[in-house]
Amino acid sequence: EFCATPCGWRRCAGVARREGPGSLGTMFGAGYYSGTVNCRQPWDSESAVNTDDEYIKIGKLLDDWQNQAERQVEVNQRLVADLEQVEVVAESRDRCVRVVVDSNGALSDLSLSDDMYEYSPDELAGTILNLFVQARADVANQIHELTSAAWGADSPDVKATLRSYRPPRRR
Repeated sequence: EFCATPCGWRRCAGVARREGPGSLGTMFGAGYYSGTVNCRQPWDSESAVNTDDEYIKIGKLLDDWQNQAERQVEVNQRLVADLEQVEVVAESRDRCVRVVVDSNGALSDLSLSDDMYEYSPDELAGTILNLFVQARADVANQIHELTSAAWGADSPDVKATLRSYRPPRRR
């Protein structure tokens, strides 16, 4: 009896054999080749698995996965809304210089009072830069707290997010 597919395999009690020209042995110059493969069809014997139970388990797993994905979407949407609200204001002691850093770590506002003329140019630049670095570090701390609460403190996503808040290199 031959297998239902035109492969040339002969069935012998659920095991198939192929012998003769055109087999692997001919390709390597050895003449004939005899190989054995399992040629059983799914309908040849009863399934070892109760398919109804397996389908129920798979359905539950898919439902759990979908519910978890939906919860994570909600968490991430709240996180995005919270991150958009992050803003830090830093001000010099004499209130001459004021910087505002947004949730992206960018300088979004810089205010200088008329008293700025009391500073030398180097002092003014240094004060602005120091306030910016301080405010950006505070933003990074807030971002860390928010993302850790949403994703877990050890999450690689938290670490990847914080890499963009590294302080600038100073000369």
